[in-house]
Amino acid sequence: MSSEVTSKEYWDQYWGEGEIKHPKYNVNQGLFHSYKLLLEDCFEKARQRLNVDRLQIIDCGCGEGLMLRFIAEQFENVDVYGIEYSDAIGKAERMAVDLDLSFNLIRGDLLKEWESQYLNKFDVVLSLGLIEHFEDPGEILAQMIKVLKPGGALVTIVPNFNGLFHVLWQLYDKANYAYHIPISHNELSVLHQQSGLNEVAFYTLGLPTVPGVHNASSIGERIVRRVTMVVNQYILRRIFPRRQKNILKRYPMVSTVACVGIK
Repeated sequence: MSSEVTSKEYWDQYWGEGEIKHPKYNVNQGLFHSYKLLLEDCFEKARQRLNVDRLQIIDCGCGEGLMLRFIAEQFENVDVYGIEYSDAIGKAERMAVDLDLSFNLIRGDLLKEWESQYLNKFDVVLSLGLIEHFEDPGEILAQMIKVLKPGGALVTIVPNFNGLFHVLWQLYDKANYAYHIPISHNELSVLHQQSGLNEVAFYTLGLPTVPGVHNASSIGERIVRRVTMVVNQYILRRIFPRRQKNILKRYPMVSTVACVGIK
């Protein structure tokens, strides 16, 4: 089975203890607006293709549960599942209780075999920032496809490993970059095709941005982070609109891309 670039200990430390690290989202702008565009399209097409009203959806590597909250609050007629092997799943459980949301949470490792009850169960299988943490992302895709219903959609969202965004990220945020395996636009599509998925489509999410330093510790890193914040907040946001309108358009310098394939 695939070798992981990170570890459970890494993610336990990343998510930390106590307060939820990412408790909120803004659906009216930024990446979550783009996620809404993408998932609206995927969910509607899945309902038509599978002839169902209520969708069974799972987020693989759900972390603290922010994407689960987003789906539960923004979409109707969905049953929301999440699988996570780090201790962050405890925060997802707390988020569900605090917000009176219904999450079906699985504490489990995607590298292990699924319980039989989950095989071919889900209409949409989603991952956000997952497969690029494994040396063989194709094996992780294969694991997710096992629980995808025939005719269902696999939605894979990863960082943008192409162009100037990738170069800058690699150049001055080496510590964070080291925990990722680069997957180019073409490789992402090919991986989905080689996994046996059909109708594979590629999307760009969000508007152009300059990558910021993930964990700034030195003075130089803090300066770079401040500069990128200024560029993003006061320059790029004046050039580009607050909302992305077309996820098929190849915007330069976006931070995030996605691929969708049908089983």
